[in-house]
Amino acid sequence: MWDPKLNMLALAYRCVYPVLGSYLTARFAPSAPMRHVWIQAGIGTVIATAIPCLWFGGHLFTRSATAR
Repeated sequence: MWDPKLNMLALAYRCVYPVLGSYLTARFAPSAPMRHVWIQAGIGTVIATAIPCLWFGGHLFTRSATAR
């Protein structure tokens, strides 16, 4: 069973890096800082979440389909 304190610790450090990254993106954007932040958010979502997870799901299916 997961300890709630460890869950809070994980949530805390996983929130610090995106906030810091988006702050720096907005800070160094030549113009329209929030547009740059939203672009960064889109890229981060695609790279960090969707594509690896989708690839893994497809890989699991094709691996199990060829084993049959």
